Amino acid sequence: MSFIEKYLQDTKVSYEGTGNGALEFQDFCQYPLTFYEAPDMYIKHGRKNAVLIMEHFRFDSSHTTRKGSKYQSELSQIAQSMQSLVPVDETPVSKSVQVQTSKSYSDYVRNVAETFKKHYAKIPLYRKNLEALGLINSATDVKVMFCIEDVTIFGNVVDGDDQNPLLSVLLAYCPEFLDLLANSPDVDYVLACSKSWDMNIGKHVCFIDRHEIHAYEKGSIDYKAKHFHNSKPLKTVTKMLVDESQLLQQGDNNGSS
Repeated sequence: MSFIEKYLQDTKVSYEGTGNGALEFQDFCQYPLTFYEAPDMYIKHGRKNAVLIMEHFRFDSSHTTRKGSKYQSELSQIAQSMQSLVPVDETPVSKSVQVQTSKSYSDYVRNVAETFKKHYAKIPLYRKNLEALGLINSATDVKVMFCIEDVTIFGNVVDGDDQNPLLSVLLAYCPEFLDLLANSPDVDYVLACSKSWDMNIGKHVCFIDRHEIHAYEKGSIDYKAKHFHNSKPLKTVTKMLVDESQLLQQGDNNGSS
């Protein structure tokens, strides 16, 4: 499933300020999305000489080394261990493993900043590649959007207040990230996405317009001054044997007139 399908189907997108940038993004979305390599995606506007460059990257709030995220490494190991789970009869079999990797707000900020800077340095390459394809020239209105996905399971949470005991940590209200974006003139927009600890909400999708960054800074939250929940989620897999012949019979019965 692509990033777009995962987060932009039947999901409310929040934004601050006038919303002019969000409307411009919506205008681009009328036209086909093309998947590429560098950048990951782009949209060529159908009515005017304009192109939206879209680059997607992921991060989480665990300690990251040269080998990558410890959180993602542990999740990969857990997934591999669960592949050996095989039912021997019609009785379902389950396995639960608790993630042990620690998380922190400082690692959240560090990871998104380092990954952002790596992709930011490649923007000239993205433009050069699209120029080589004949999609942009000196007269083209080129916009750059970073699609940033927090892949921490259920996102990240800090203590709130009496009215909202728990607050999701969101890039759109993260002072450190907003300061980084404000000083990154080659990025026009950020689409920041994450899962929510609250299953009623499901997902957070925030559109951030760098041209109206002050509107976001005005509503920013000092997350580092709040208690960060170093929760360790439980990953569970259940497998069962299914008689395919019975499924086919049920399908035939349901389809009969």
